[in-house]
Amino acid sequence: MCTVRYSRLATAAGHAPMPLYSSALLKPPALRDTLRAPLLLMAGGWLLAVGVGLWQHHANGVQERARFQALGERVAEQVRSRMRTYEYGLRGARGAVIAAGADGITRERFHEYGLSREIQREFPGARGFGFIRRVPLAQEAAFLEAARRDGVPDFGIRQITPHAKERYVIQYVEPLQHNEAAVGLDVASEPKRRAAAVAAMETGEARLTAPITIVQASDNPQRSFLLLLPIYRGVLLPPPGQRAAAIVGWAYAPLVMDEVLQDFDFGGDEFALALSDVTPGDEDADRFYTSTHWSDDESISPHHRRRLAVFGRIWELDLQERPAFRAALSLPDPVATAVAVGGVSMLLALLLGGAQRAVGRERLIQYQRARMAAMVEGAQDAIIGHDADGSITEWNPAAERLLGWSAADALGRDLYELVLPDGRRQEARRLGERAMLGTPVPPFDTELRHRDGRAVEVSHSLVAIRDEDGKVRGLASTLRDIREQRAAQARILELNATLEQQVQQRTLELRVLSARERAILDGAGSAIVATDAQDRITLFNPAAERLTGHAAAQALGCDATALLLDADELRTRREALQAELGRPLAPGEVFLSAHGAEGGEWQLRRADGTPVPVLLDVRTLRDERARTVGLIYVAVDLSERKRLETELQQRTEQAETANRAKSAFLANMSHEIRTPLNAVIGLSHLLQQMPLEGRQREFVGHIASAGEQLLALVNDVLDLSKIEAGEMRLEQVPFALETLLREVMAQVRVHADQKKLALSLDAPEDPLALRGDPLRLKQVLLNLLSNALKFTQAGSVTLRVRAMPGGPGRVVLRLDVIDTGIGIAPALQARIFEAFTQADSSTTRRFGGTGLGLSIVRRLVTMMDGQLALDSTPGQGSTFTVMLPMEVAQEAPA
Repeated sequence: MCTVRYSRLATAAGHAPMPLYSSALLKPPALRDTLRAPLLLMAGGWLLAVGVGLWQHHANGVQERARFQALGERVAEQVRSRMRTYEYGLRGARGAVIAAGADGITRERFHEYGLSREIQREFPGARGFGFIRRVPLAQEAAFLEAARRDGVPDFGIRQITPHAKERYVIQYVEPLQHNEAAVGLDVASEPKRRAAAVAAMETGEARLTAPITIVQASDNPQRSFLLLLPIYRGVLLPPPGQRAAAIVGWAYAPLVMDEVLQDFDFGGDEFALALSDVTPGDEDADRFYTSTHWSDDESISPHHRRRLAVFGRIWELDLQERPAFRAALSLPDPVATAVAVGGVSMLLALLLGGAQRAVGRERLIQYQRARMAAMVEGAQDAIIGHDADGSITEWNPAAERLLGWSAADALGRDLYELVLPDGRRQEARRLGERAMLGTPVPPFDTELRHRDGRAVEVSHSLVAIRDEDGKVRGLASTLRDIREQRAAQARILELNATLEQQVQQRTLELRVLSARERAILDGAGSAIVATDAQDRITLFNPAAERLTGHAAAQALGCDATALLLDADELRTRREALQAELGRPLAPGEVFLSAHGAEGGEWQLRRADGTPVPVLLDVRTLRDERARTVGLIYVAVDLSERKRLETELQQRTEQAETANRAKSAFLANMSHEIRTPLNAVIGLSHLLQQMPLEGRQREFVGHIASAGEQLLALVNDVLDLSKIEAGEMRLEQVPFALETLLREVMAQVRVHADQKKLALSLDAPEDPLALRGDPLRLKQVLLNLLSNALKFTQAGSVTLRVRAMPGGPGRVVLRLDVIDTGIGIAPALQARIFEAFTQADSSTTRRFGGTGLGLSIVRRLVTMMDGQLALDSTPGQGSTFTVMLPMEVAQEAPA
């Protein structure tokens, strides 16, 4: 029964009637199902193509590497063979020397030997062959005389680097043309040439130098060699221990690698070649040859490297593949092979896809029909199909739930008679006739009758059902239950009735809250001003009226910054903050301080134009969505605080003036006291030189000692006054630290010897010249050492000096004065650096003093940008540490 229930409704979408299917079958024919087999075939084919291409690429690589390796072996053999050729030439030259005798060989005979050989044909690439004679230092003069008699009157020995060892001199070379610059060169004067000559001498075999620049080919730097073969006295090779004594010289050949490989067989440009000397023991590998098409970019083409032993050296041959090499192999193209296999697989996939496309189209048609039926069956609205006379042809499950009639009971019956009340049947038939004629019928609300007799409110939509030719074959009624919608509308009306009462209650609450806020604002002691987003004043409390002199009625609606702030100050601060942040400012951001806090001190402009200093705090007002809706200004009057600050500053200045006057008075008085005091001291010294009796000499000694103490006190007072008055100036002159320390120790040693104390100096032995004020540095050390000696009854006093790095051209001088005296309690250590202060009154009674010394030391150290520290333990002693940054003197001290 369900299989034919909605067949005619499907025709409304232009499809032929079809049976309904269960929901499990209602799904479209998936595209992946249609394309799965062709795609799998094509993917498998392309995978096969990739595999074939990779296999072909691998096979090509194997063959290419094998051929390239064979090529490398051939090239290595060619290089080895070419170098062996030059050894044969050297053996011929050695034979000529041995045949004539080492002492009998002459320039003429060696020239005749050179003419007997076709060097360019027999030994292509060789510059020639020559004879290097070993010349002991004791025989150098005799050798030069003999060489000059041998046809070269101006013969001389030239050295690359002067040395005092025996000479290895190039005496003959053929052909002489292009090799004149080599004649007379001492090859022992250059390490690479000497090393090869010594190696040939010790082994008895030909040896090659490391890459060098020969004098006759200086335009090829580090691309040349000397091949040397030792020549001994006699025909037989001496034993290893006798070779150094038997050596008379070497046959040698100068080789320029570009010329040696000029006619090298590169196989039709199949490869490029680079040669490097990688002999162990050398610092770096020396590349001494590259062919024309060589490229240093190793990613361009494959390389083949192999090492070759060449006359005591290790050469590395680096072959670089050229396009001609690959072209000569005629290898199958892996890409073409893969494309061919992939093309065949794609053709087969297209054929299979065409076959499945037809099947898929038919499945799609069947799916569309099933989908339409499923939509009707699964719809939440009641869908009823009927003829023009009202005979029911389709009845979906939603219609059963809405009206109570099952499909079996409803099919074939008159729709209008079954569900419509008597008063609505005529209007429903008239609307049905309009729809049959093709006239659109707007949806309308109506009331139907349930099977149990109760009324059902619905929204009724009526559309025509057409066949493939567009002819109307029936009607489809869609019924939507609107009972819940009507109930919701009733609920809304009920809520609207109570809304006005809620609004009135909320309004009353807002009035109470507004009155409370107004009372707070009116009673606030700070001026409070609120603005909107355009900075127009919306609130102006009474404190703001009193502070600014503006009435609230006049201020409301005005621009806040223009009314209350000074325009010049506002502009200056805005420009400075914009320059600091590097961007335009947001509203209110000008009131940010340098540290990001809002507000700060500002000048508020009163109504009469007078400025008033305020502490201004500005905050941003935001709504519930965090959008800026305005600013709130809170200003506190700073007039009274500013007045108090001014009075405090005036009193401070008066105190500083009085202090400067006191310092000036002390300085003047010190000068006035020193004049007669110097006379007293001078006269006492004169009296000590006269013949006096015992008591008289004792009294004069007391007078001199008291005068010295009083002079020291006056000097301390004068120095302290100068420092406090800012009149003391530090010199910047060079001085020797060692001399200064020696003078200081000499001055305090008498006091130390009197008290039988051990006085020692721990300072660096290296002399150090510094730039600074030696007088004040000496004063600091004398004060500290005098204090240490004064308060030490037994034990020792040590001056330790260290110079630590302090940056370019500077040092940090560390001075430690260490004693084993009475020590200072921790609670009293902070006081002893104050003027006229000692640790306690008992110290003054026991040891005397004014308490000025350490105060002067602290102030002098501060003036010299240094630091003064104290580490003391009562009963054990004290350590005063001075850290002074000083400049190292470039010139010698005067």
